[in-house]
Amino acid sequence: MRTNMGKVLDRSAKLDDLEDKSEKLSDGAVAFKRKSRRMTWLMWWQNMRWKIVIALVVLAILLIIFGKEFGFGCT
Repeated sequence: MRTNMGKVLDRSAKLDDLEDKSEKLSDGAVAFKRKSRRMTWLMWWQNMRWKIVIALVVLAILLIIFGKEFGFGCT
């Protein structure tokens, strides 16, 4: 009887430890998901900024080329 009670108490302690570990793991997963979404958004924005810069440079070059050809713009 005493050994059974001891085993039940040990099992209860192990289950409590397991529950604590699973809660920590769940909290870590939520934090990871939040950070990964933010990182995805930051990388998308950085990529978009480079696309905008390249488009503006190409547009400026085209304006210079066609501006000289049609007689307006830089002299």
